[in-house]
Amino acid sequence: MAKIVLHISNLLKGEFALARIELVEKLQSTRNAVIMLAVAVALVPALIGLIFTTLILTLIAVGLPPVWVALAFTGLVALTMLVLVIKARNLMRWGGLSASRTVQGLRRDAETLKEMVSNDTSV
Repeated sequence: MAKIVLHISNLLKGEFALARIELVEKLQSTRNAVIMLAVAVALVPALIGLIFTTLILTLIAVGLPPVWVALAFTGLVALTMLVLVIKARNLMRWGGLSASRTVQGLRRDAETLKEMVSNDTSV
């Protein structure tokens, strides 16, 4: 009987060691993925700047006055920013930071449970 328990114990230790190794490998892989995503996100502003620069220089090379090209792109960026700010405000206005129906339902359930417990202790 002791031999069986020892065998099962060793088997479980081996399984836990294997699970630990797999978990460490997955965590390292996830960490590497997060680092790659962070680098990619950090490069986005540079990419946008290069795209705008290329478009501006192309329009100037076509013959448009540099002042008007710069004003057009400034207006485009300002308009995009304005649209994003308005959309964000509307999202916040529609309950972005307020309690959701789920949270309100959980609060009601908690109150009901408190009442049930207090009624049970008073009987």
